[in-house]
Amino acid sequence: MILPQAIDEIGISGSADIDKLVEITGRKGKASPFIQLKVIEALGNLKARTAIPLLRHLVLARSVFKFEYARETRIVAMQALLKIDPLIAKETLSRSGLIAEDLQLAPLRPGPGDWVRQRRYARISIDGSVYASIRSTAGSCNLSIDAMSMGGGGGRTISKPQLASDGEVEMQFGMRKLRARVLLHPIDTYKLGFEIASIPLEDRTRLRQFLTSRQARA
Repeated sequence: MILPQAIDEIGISGSADIDKLVEITGRKGKASPFIQLKVIEALGNLKARTAIPLLRHLVLARSVFKFEYARETRIVAMQALLKIDPLIAKETLSRSGLIAEDLQLAPLRPGPGDWVRQRRYARISIDGSVYASIRSTAGSCNLSIDAMSMGGGGGRTISKPQLASDGEVEMQFGMRKLRARVLLHPIDTYKLGFEIASIPLEDRTRLRQFLTSRQARA
């Protein structure tokens, strides 16, 4: 559950075993798709030039009738390329079938200072217009979401929740539901934050599309 957050920390550390990260990313089927995404983001933040061939492969590889990798994987790999080498990224983007709108919600660049936990993604205001159901082994609650990012969100509950430290969140976006495993962080009596620890790639793309549309309205 905490591995994605640990990988985020590696990505903003300024130094890491790049070869090991590239190996994890390239071992198709050996790590969960979400963990692979987090490693790709870390490679982008670390500006790992040795990862460029692998990232280009993830973006451009095709099977007979379609791109080989999931759209979310390709978006995240493209975002990492843009951080590492904008010229190579521009050439790759022209052949990728992706558009600028797909790439808006990239991980934030690491800022100065290493003792304060940094925000990973831009936070988008939701203003309570989306409701989530949260379930854990200790109880459940409904949440009116105030803000969200690609890494999680937060909002208000009607009553004081009794929850474990992790659980599952379910949200309704349009006609389909989004589900994710999350770490839960009580903020005060009626406020709750959550961080995404695991999410299906299709649901992450759906979250990206929703947040991009909300950002465009702001």
